[in-house]
Amino acid sequence: METKEKIDILLKEYDMLRIEARDRMRGRLAIVGYFTVLAAFFEVQTQLSLFWVFFFTCITLGSVWFYFWILLKRVSAHLMKLEKRINSLAGEELLTWEQKVSYRRTFLLSRVLDKFRFNCRN
Repeated sequence: METKEKIDILLKEYDMLRIEARDRMRGRLAIVGYFTVLAAFFEVQTQLSLFWVFFFTCITLGSVWFYFWILLKRVSAHLMKLEKRINSLAGEELLTWEQKVSYRRTFLLSRVLDKFRFNCRN
């Protein structure tokens, strides 16, 4: 197989992973909306105090948000590997987003949580 064909195949995988990462980020925001509506419903329909509804909603949202963060981190790690492989096949640095500019590199919480390595290897 020629180098150009290899690069084309890897770029297709790269594009699909970028789409998956985008969809997962959108999913996180949709879940926040759903849980907000659910929390409002439970507050109105039950005798629980607003504190407990807020507390359980925050715990649940935090857990779901963290789970999505781990999934995004795994996708990002694989994208970095693809970028390196495509760049080495091309013989020059063409793709750099995940390696240099990605949100993981700039977001303080991500850098702190990177120390714990939450099973994000592929």
